[in-house]
Amino acid sequence: GDITNYYGHIWKYVTDYLNKKNLGFPFPDKVVASAIILLNGRVNSEILSKAIKVNLQKDDWDELLELLFPLVQKISNDEYAIFHNDFRVFLMANNSSGAKYRSIAFQLAEYFMGDNYSLSSLNNLIPLLISADRKDLISGVFNVDYVIHSLANGLSRRRLQEYGSLAYQSAIESRDWGRYHSVYLAIHTMYQHYRYYEYYEKEYKLEDK
Repeated sequence: GDITNYYGHIWKYVTDYLNKKNLGFPFPDKVVASAIILLNGRVNSEILSKAIKVNLQKDDWDELLELLFPLVQKISNDEYAIFHNDFRVFLMANNSSGAKYRSIAFQLAEYFMGDNYSLSSLNNLIPLLISADRKDLISGVFNVDYVIHSLANGLSRRRLQEYGSLAYQSAIESRDWGRYHSVYLAIHTMYQHYRYYEYYEKEYKLEDK
């Protein structure tokens, strides 16, 4: 319909911009689309320039994302957000599977593995490993430190429990006692924390609603 044509028209600005740059790798528009989809429509140009192994500097990412206005808008110095969720759905129609998508997911995951438990890392890392088809690595990242930082940053109970169960499955499949033990301690820490809050009737502060 009309709205799809409108999204297609704006997306064409991006593909033209990328084609003029002669970046030397195939389907550069798929790289950009994958990054926007994988980061749930909140993208940081600084992170993209460091995480994704293509010849695009931070300024290039800023320029690219600004071409998507008003669908994508700048909300802080380096951060942009999708203001039309239907646009994310439009991008997903052609870009949410395949080797390129998995490769970008893994590049972003690797960046967040070294990102010292920022809120962005805590929110994105495990979903990125799933998208990269690397569930085997979840048991290596879901440890006591990950849980403590997640609780301190207000990750929701539902989300943390979901990650815990994925990590447990990953640990069992790894047949690695060290990993299994690490995940067991992480899950134990998580439930101890919830029991403490329930006992003292404390209010748990959510930051990722």
